Amino acid sequence: MTALLFLLPLLFHQLPDAVCTVTTIGDQTVLEGQSVTVPCHYTPQYSLNVKYWCQGTMREFCSSLARTDNPESAPLAKGKVTIVDDPSQNIFSVTMRDLKESDTGWYWCAVEVGGMWNVDSTASIYITVIHGMTVVNSMVTGQEGGSVSVQCQYSEKHRESEKRWCRSGYISSCKTTDSNGTFSSRSLLISDDRESIITITMMNLEMRDAGWYLCGSGQQQVSVHVLVTPRPTTTPSITTEHPSVLKSEDSKSRAFWHPALMVCGALLLLLTAVLVPWRIREKCKREPEKRAVDATKAKPMVCLIWKHIIGIESWRTRQITQKIGGMVDIPCHYDMKYRQHNKYWCYDARGAFNYCKILAYGNTTRERVTVIDSPAQSLFTVTMSDLQSGDTGMYWCVVEIGGHLEPDDKEQFYITVKSDPDLSVMHSSVSGHEGGMVSVNCLYSSNYQKKKKQWCRSKDWSCYTVGRTKTSQNSSVQISEAGTGSFSVNISELKKSDAGWYWCKTETLQIPVHLFVSDAIPVSTSVTRETDKYLMTTIYSTVTTPKNTNDTNKSKREQDNRHRKMLDWLLLAAILGLLLILLSFVACILKKKHKDNKMETRERSSNSAVQKTPAENIITYCTVTNIKPQSAPTQQNTVTYSCLATANKNTTLSQAYEDVIYHSEVKESHHIKHN
Repeated sequence: MTALLFLLPLLFHQLPDAVCTVTTIGDQTVLEGQSVTVPCHYTPQYSLNVKYWCQGTMREFCSSLARTDNPESAPLAKGKVTIVDDPSQNIFSVTMRDLKESDTGWYWCAVEVGGMWNVDSTASIYITVIHGMTVVNSMVTGQEGGSVSVQCQYSEKHRESEKRWCRSGYISSCKTTDSNGTFSSRSLLISDDRESIITITMMNLEMRDAGWYLCGSGQQQVSVHVLVTPRPTTTPSITTEHPSVLKSEDSKSRAFWHPALMVCGALLLLLTAVLVPWRIREKCKREPEKRAVDATKAKPMVCLIWKHIIGIESWRTRQITQKIGGMVDIPCHYDMKYRQHNKYWCYDARGAFNYCKILAYGNTTRERVTVIDSPAQSLFTVTMSDLQSGDTGMYWCVVEIGGHLEPDDKEQFYITVKSDPDLSVMHSSVSGHEGGMVSVNCLYSSNYQKKKKQWCRSKDWSCYTVGRTKTSQNSSVQISEAGTGSFSVNISELKKSDAGWYWCKTETLQIPVHLFVSDAIPVSTSVTRETDKYLMTTIYSTVTTPKNTNDTNKSKREQDNRHRKMLDWLLLAAILGLLLILLSFVACILKKKHKDNKMETRERSSNSAVQKTPAENIITYCTVTNIKPQSAPTQQNTVTYSCLATANKNTTLSQAYEDVIYHSEVKESHHIKHN
C-alpha cells in the first residue's frame, strides 16, 4: 500500500502528457544570420492556457525565452524571439531571428498546465545554426529556350563576400558578382540581396546547359542540378504553291548541280579528313632531331590538341608505384611566364582537385614533403619520403594563377604505395661525364612482361621504345630488354643538354629518373719510357676525347626534311586543285542558268508581239472627186478615181521590210459626146 502511494505522484506526473499532447516539427538546420519559425500544436482543451518557448537540454531546467502572457518577461530572448498563439487553430508559433552559431541547442514548445502534481506538456526540437550555404531546391527543371531560377541561402559571414555560379568541373566557367552584388549577361543573371539570399536566373536555355552547377561564396559552395527538357514538338505548316509557279528549268539545273556540289564537297572533306590528321600525327610522333632540345621551346599547340584527342603519348594522369618506406622525386614543369607564381603540391584520396589538401608550398618543407622551385629551369621538384600505404591517392603539381575565371595550371599524378611496386628503377638519380656514357635499369613486374616499354624525356615527351628503332632518333640512346623483369637504357656521347628528368614507362605506369651530366675529363698526355738492356725506346702515347661524327645523320635529317616539305606542297596543291574544280562547277552552272534565263525572256517578248490578223480585216482608202461642167453647151461629165490604196491591218512583215508601205492607184476617165 505504501508503494502504491509513492507511485501515485508519478502517475499524475505523466497524466498531462497523455491527455494534452504537444507536437512540433522535426529538427531544423538554419544558416547563421537567418530566421526560423517553429509551429507548436496542442489539444483544444488547453486553448486558453499560457504557452511558452524555452531553451535547455532538460525541460525541467530550460530557460524561458518567450511567453504568451507576458512577452517582456523573457530578457534572455533579447528581442529576437516572437511567440504568437492562435487558439482557433490550436497552434502557437515561435519565430527566432538573426540566429548565431551559439544559438545551437535544444528548444521546447510548452503549454503551462499548472498545479503541484501537474507537469507542463512539452515537445522538443533541436536547432542547429551553421556557417555556410544552402540551396532552396537542389534540382530545378527548365524548358529549352526558356529560363530557370535557383535561390541559394548564405550565412551572415558571407554577406560582404562575392558570390559565384560555376559549372561543376569547369572552374574557368565561374561567373562572380560585382561590387553591387550583381552579374548580368545574355544568358545569366545573378542578384544578391546582401542579406541572406542570392538568386541565379539562367535564360535562353539550351540542351547543353543541363548538368551540375555550384553556388558558392568564399570557401563554401552547394551543388545544384539543372535539367533542360526539349521544346514541345509542333506540327510544321506546309505551304502549297500552284504548279504553274514552279519553273521546270530551275528544277533541272538544281538536279544537275546539287549532286555535283555534294560529290565535290565530299571528296574535299574526305581528303582533308585523311591527309591533315595523318600529317599532324607524323609531325607529333616525330622524335626530335637532336636530344639537346631547348627547354624554352614547346611543342606546337596542334600537337598538344592532337595528343588529347587521339591519345598519342597522352598521359593525362601519370601513375607511379612506390615501395612502402621508400622515397620519390617528382619533376613538375611549368611555363616560363609563371616563374614568379606560387607553386604547391596537394593531395586528395578521392581525386577531387577542388577539395585537395595542400601539403607544401614552393621552397618549403612540411612533415615528409619538400618542394624546391628552380625558376631558371622552369621546374619545381617534389620529394616525398617514408611513403606509407595510406599515402596512396591523387596528387597535383600546381602553379597558382589566381582569380576565379582563370584556373590554376596543374599536372595530375596517381601514386600507389605497396610492398612490391609494379615499376621501379635501380637508381632514381644517375650521373655521367660529358662525352661519356650512363646506364639505367628499369624493373617491372610479370604483369607487364608483354607491354610496351619506353624511355621518355620529361620536358618534351620524346620517347624511345624497346624493339623499335627510328632513323630520326638519336643513335646514342639504346634501349633493350635486359632479361626477365627489366629493360636497360644506355646513353652514350653524353652532352650537357642531356641533363634533366626522364621517365621509365610501361603502359600507364611511370617512374622518374634524374640524369646529371658533369664536365668532360680534361685531355692529358702521358710519357712512358721502356728500357731494355739492348735497346732503349721512348714511346709517347696521347689520350684524346672521342670525336662526334654525325655528318651521315645530318644528311639523312636534311633529306627527310626535304621529303616532308615536298609532301606538304603536294597536300596543298591537291586541296587547291579540288577548290578550283569546285569553283569551275559553280561558274559553269551560273553561266548556264544565266543563258537559259536570257533565252526565256526573249521568247516571251516575241510571243507577246506576234499575233495573227484575220484576212478580212482590210481597210481601203479612196478619194472620189466630181468635176462639174464649166459651160452648158458642153455636155460632158468627167469622173476621176484616184488614190486607191489597200493595206492589211496589223500585218507582220519581215524584219528587213517592216518600214515599207506598198500602195497602188487606179484612174479611169469617161467622155460622153452628144449628137
